[in-house]
Amino acid sequence: MRDRLVAQGSRKWLVLATTSIATLLGTSDYSIVNIAFPLLTGVFSAETSTVVWVALAYQLAFVGLVLPMGRLGDQFGRRRVFIAGLLIYSIGMLLAASAQDVSQLIASRALQGAASAATAALSAALVTSAFPSHERGKALGVLAAIAALGLMAGPALGGVLLDTLGWRSIFYVRAPLGFLGVVAAWVFLEKDATVAGDRRLDLSGSAALFLAMCALTLGVNRAAQQGWASPQILGLLTAGSVLLLAFYWLEVKGSSPVIDLRIFKSGTFAIGGGLLLLSTSLMAALSFILPFYLMGAKLFSASTSGLILLASPAVMLLVAPISGRLSDRNGPNLLTSLGLLLSSSGFFLASLLSIDSPVTLIVAFLILIAIGGALFATPNQSALLGAAVPERLGTVSAVIPALRYVGLVIGLAAVEAIFAAIVTGAGQTSSVLTGDPVQRQVIVRGMAVALRVFGAVGVLMLGLAIVGARMRRGR
Repeated sequence: MRDRLVAQGSRKWLVLATTSIATLLGTSDYSIVNIAFPLLTGVFSAETSTVVWVALAYQLAFVGLVLPMGRLGDQFGRRRVFIAGLLIYSIGMLLAASAQDVSQLIASRALQGAASAATAALSAALVTSAFPSHERGKALGVLAAIAALGLMAGPALGGVLLDTLGWRSIFYVRAPLGFLGVVAAWVFLEKDATVAGDRRLDLSGSAALFLAMCALTLGVNRAAQQGWASPQILGLLTAGSVLLLAFYWLEVKGSSPVIDLRIFKSGTFAIGGGLLLLSTSLMAALSFILPFYLMGAKLFSASTSGLILLASPAVMLLVAPISGRLSDRNGPNLLTSLGLLLSSSGFFLASLLSIDSPVTLIVAFLILIAIGGALFATPNQSALLGAAVPERLGTVSAVIPALRYVGLVIGLAAVEAIFAAIVTGAGQTSSVLTGDPVQRQVIVRGMAVALRVFGAVGVLMLGLAIVGARMRRGR
C-alpha cells in the first residue's frame, strides 16, 4: 500500500516532511509552554516553584530517555519507535489540554517528554538513511531550519494563542498536527533493518543515565534560587556526578550498552560533539537575554518582541538548506569556521546595543548571528552523522539532541548567573520589569557583559573548529 502511494524518488522528501512535523512540535514545545507560566500560576492558584515543573517534568523525561530511545530504535526498528513516540506525544497534548489541576498537567508533560525523546532521537537517523550521502547535508539543513523555527517561533505563537483561545489551546491546537504526523510516518517510513542477535536493553545503564541527568538538571535548575553552595545543590550535583561515573562503568562493561562509548574515541567526533554543545549554549544565552533587553530596556510589548525575535528563524529557514548543499559540495571545514566567526562577531556587536538603538540595528545583529549559526550547524551535524556506522546510526542520532540539551542547560545557567550578578549587584531586580530608567540601564549593562562572555566562547569554538578541520584533512 505504501509503495502505491509513494512515487519513485519522492519517498526521501516525504520522510523529511514527516520527521519535520515531529521536529517542529518538539522544538516549539519548550518555548511555547514557558510563556504561559504567569497565566498558569493564576489558573491553578499555584506558586511559581510548582508551575515550573510543567516544563521541568518534560525536560527531565526527555534528557533522561533520549539516548535509550536511540538504542531502542537500533534494536527494534526506528520506524516503529518513531511512530510510537509521536502517537504518545500527541495523546499527551490532549491530556495536557484537559488537565483539571496542576499535578495532572505535570504528569502529562512528563509523558510528552518521554515520547518526544523517541522522535528527537531518531529523526536525524531516519533522514540520513533516506537520503544519499551527497544530499545528506541539504536534508539535514532543512531539518535544522525546522528545529530553529519551532524553537524561536514558540513565544510568538504561544502569546497569540494565550491571548485569543486560552492556555489549553497551546496543547490542543497542535495535537492534530501530531496525529497527522503519525499517519504520515505509517505511510511514508519504510521498515528498517534492526540489529541482529542480542536485543536486550541495558536497563541498569539506562537507569543510571536517567537518574544522573535528573540529579544534574535539578541541581542546575534550583541553584539560582538556593545558591550553588547550598547542601541540597551540592548533594544533587555530587549524586549526578557519581551516577555518571556509574553509567560509564556500566557501559564499558555491558554487553549491550545503551550507547557505544567507542564513538567518542574519534577525535573529530569528540570535537564536533563539543562544538555542538557549545553552540547550543550560545543560542540558549541569546534567547534568554534578548527578551529582558527588548521588554525591560526597550519597553517593547511581548508581541512586538516576539516579532523581532522571528528574524532569527526566518534567516535559518533560508540559510540552513543552502549551507547543507554547500557542505555536500565542498565539505564542512570552511563553513563551520566561517559560521563561528560570524556568530561570535554578532555577539560582540550586539553587546554594543543601548536603550536608544533602533530596531533595524537589533534585527541586523540577529541576522548576522543567525547566518553564522546556520552555516555552522548543518555541516557540523552532517559530519557527526557521517562518522557513524549504519548499525549505530540511531545511537549517534540520539547523542545529538542529548548534547543540545546539555548545552541548553549550561547556556541558561551561565547567562542567568552573569546577568543576575550584574543586575542584583546594582541593587535592581531581574524578576520584575518596572521600566525604571536606572533598571533599564542596568539591564543593558548585564546584557552587554553576558554577550561578551559568550562571544569569547564563540572565539574558543572557532579555534576548536580549526583543529577539527585539520584532523579531518589529515585522515
